[in-house]
Amino acid sequence: EVKVEHRRLMEAMQLLQQIQKDVDRTRQDVEHFNRPSTRVALISLLFVYAHVNPDMQYVQGMNEIAAVAFHVMSVDPEYEEADAFWCFTFLM
Repeated sequence: EVKVEHRRLMEAMQLLQQIQKDVDRTRQDVEHFNRPSTRVALISLLFVYAHVNPDMQYVQGMNEIAAVAFHVMSVDPEYEEADAFWCFTFLM
């Protein structure tokens, strides 16, 4: 059984909604970013980054930086998510 403070749960849900809204607007002109798997990966990357780095909160625009990292790292589909996460982390 997982017990989470109501306030923390609400903050996490708001963060996830903001990230999803931003990712939905990310590079709509590029087919790669219209794929559901790519969008889920970007949302996950940004959400995990925000939780691992609470002092550096998610802000609008991080989705664009993460998208570039993800696109560049997509040359190796087996590791693209992990590589994009670490690349994004070092850029931040």
